[in-house]
Amino acid sequence: MLFRHWIALSMKGTFPRGRKLYPAHYAVLYFTKGEPKTYNRLRLPIPACRHCGKDIKDYGGHRKYLNPAGLNLTDFWDDTAPARHQKFKTRWHINELKPVIPSRCIEMATNEGDVVLDPFGGGGSTYEAAQRLKRYWLGTEITTAAAVRERFKRHFPALKASVPHRLSRAFVHADPSFGIAVH
Repeated sequence: MLFRHWIALSMKGTFPRGRKLYPAHYAVLYFTKGEPKTYNRLRLPIPACRHCGKDIKDYGGHRKYLNPAGLNLTDFWDDTAPARHQKFKTRWHINELKPVIPSRCIEMATNEGDVVLDPFGGGGSTYEAAQRLKRYWLGTEITTAAAVRERFKRHFPALKASVPHRLSRAFVHADPSFGIAVH
């Protein structure tokens, strides 16, 4: 595995931990198997004040030179926060990431129609992000997949299971109905 990046995600609103430093970030470690086949450069909108609409930062007189498509994504994501609302969270007793976090990772490393594997499915935020970005996804979860099914019923009520031809060839006895079962 080839180490690519250490991404720090600012997690405002966490709680002090006794005599330790106040934890204010999570880390996402980005590894690839050799040189990546795909790397998409992402851009974020230029941050603006939600009240007046003006730029939050003073770019030292260089604002006119900024790319109109937005700022380059860096390895510090300070526009993320813990998922605490039902809109983003399906399992209340588990720390769950908002879909924006896996969404950025998926956009950076894959193209539309690629397959995304998440062996730690949890509440399904990676699967939701992959579905919205038109990627096929494959995942597992050690506990029940009820949270994932519930998330997909809520966000994709008309979704039908499908398997890309190149993925079905990976299984010895491929079942064309293989996919998420939405009951």
